[in-house]
Amino acid sequence: MAITRRDLLLFGGGSVVALPFTPIPYKLLDDVSIWTQNFPWLPVPKPGEITQVATTCTLCAAGCGLKVRRVDTRPIGIAPAADHPVSHGALCPLAFGAHQLAWHPRRIRTCRLNGAEAEPSVIAAKVAAAISTGAKFAILDERPGRAVSSLYRQAATLAGGLYLAPEAAEEATLAAIRRLLPATAPALGFDITNARTVLSFGAPVLDGWGVPGEMLTRWKSGEATFIHAGSRYSHTARLAHRWLPVLPGSEGALALGLARVLVDEGLAAQAAGLDHFKTLLDEMPMNRVAEITGLKPGEIASVARELHAGGPAVAIGGGELAGPLGEEVETAIAALNVLLGAVGREGGIVARGPLAADTPDLAPVTTLNQAAAGSIGVLLIEAATAGAAQPWKAIASRLAPEALVVVMSPYQTGYAAFAQAQVATPAFLEALEEAPTAPGAARHSYALAPTVLDAPETAIAPAAFLALVAGEAGWTSLAEASTETAIKARAAAIHAAKRGSVFAIEDASETPVSGIESADALYDKLAAGAVWVDAAPATPPLK
Repeated sequence: MAITRRDLLLFGGGSVVALPFTPIPYKLLDDVSIWTQNFPWLPVPKPGEITQVATTCTLCAAGCGLKVRRVDTRPIGIAPAADHPVSHGALCPLAFGAHQLAWHPRRIRTCRLNGAEAEPSVIAAKVAAAISTGAKFAILDERPGRAVSSLYRQAATLAGGLYLAPEAAEEATLAAIRRLLPATAPALGFDITNARTVLSFGAPVLDGWGVPGEMLTRWKSGEATFIHAGSRYSHTARLAHRWLPVLPGSEGALALGLARVLVDEGLAAQAAGLDHFKTLLDEMPMNRVAEITGLKPGEIASVARELHAGGPAVAIGGGELAGPLGEEVETAIAALNVLLGAVGREGGIVARGPLAADTPDLAPVTTLNQAAAGSIGVLLIEAATAGAAQPWKAIASRLAPEALVVVMSPYQTGYAAFAQAQVATPAFLEALEEAPTAPGAARHSYALAPTVLDAPETAIAPAAFLALVAGEAGWTSLAEASTETAIKARAAAIHAAKRGSVFAIEDASETPVSGIESADALYDKLAAGAVWVDAAPATPPLK
């Protein structure tokens, strides 16, 4: 009897149905598992004592708490610190694999000048010689707020140059509010922990923004409602309780539309001094707002009422990662926060307690856009690993012809392609590093990442390289600069303020700063992986 195509299909179909009920696939999976675990070329950690080191991630500005698992001195894994007061147990994918970054294929272990290996002292001498010719000196610090950052500002002051730092998107709305306040107003932060409604204008607040652990903890608890206005269905839009699919570039119109509803319906928390603002709102009728945003007038009105009823509510700008919203839009969002009564209110925008002030005669913090075009003759860059890169075209437009660019980084990436010199610095876990207050945080914090791995002998810390430049340039006050001395000065300032507490990751214990006997004792705790968190801020109305 001939076998037909139909017979083959029936036979094959029966085989497919029967396959899961046979041991064949499971035996194959078991064999593959055994074989792939016994290849002789697979790296296997050498036997040794298993230990755990408490530390803080410094790869971005969030400053999340970590636990590094080691076999002898080699890290083999990273886990989050569950009870950490800043990160609340959150950790990004980059941090989970951060113990492998020391072996990144783009890692550089020796300093280079014009493509050839060079001693750090040779590069430092070249920098000092260029400065001595009258070339404008500038330092671009992509990790501002650290104690080491104060050394950079001192160098810029001594050279008569610029201290440049990137603008944090998380601070854009706060900066707009500060422009409405007196110059003596304190630093501000978003009190997300006590907010009941959070409205984000494009900002990826549920996707690694600001203090990610705080945001995600609040979202997961269900105690806060998240409303996201954005032109695309992003991760934050998907997780938000309500997504407003606005048209691109319409965030400012939406803020004015919401403000108009609050004012027209008598829901504004502040009525005094709004005459000029009401005039501006009259130029933006609701039908015009709807046309610009693509939302229906009733939907805009319902959001405004929800913000009023769901207070304390706060509005956050900053835009998407593709770019900022612009000063005018941020001013509209700042005004919306004023109308919501969010400024100076728990669960809204609060003042951070003051820390020891920098010496008044230090070079001020300047953004790249504020530097004159074609003015910088010597540029020293400390590059961040993630989250703060500036477009090279923006940097190049500020450089003078034949400018000397020196990049301090562990990796041959990013700016290194455009620099004449690369200073090989220690990678994450290879040197003592700092994690200052995260952008947008309501409370100051400060943590250290202790050394876990030995750095290459040819690598040099940024502060040590700056000391070499200072020695060549004759800046005696910086010639002995080091990361440790700068950090100890910061620890002494925190200890003198007697505010907040120190959280130990190992046992989740907290010790009030007032109960720590000395600044050196506080430094020792921080150097062991602890984190200082300031006391909860007072929230007097900000006028």
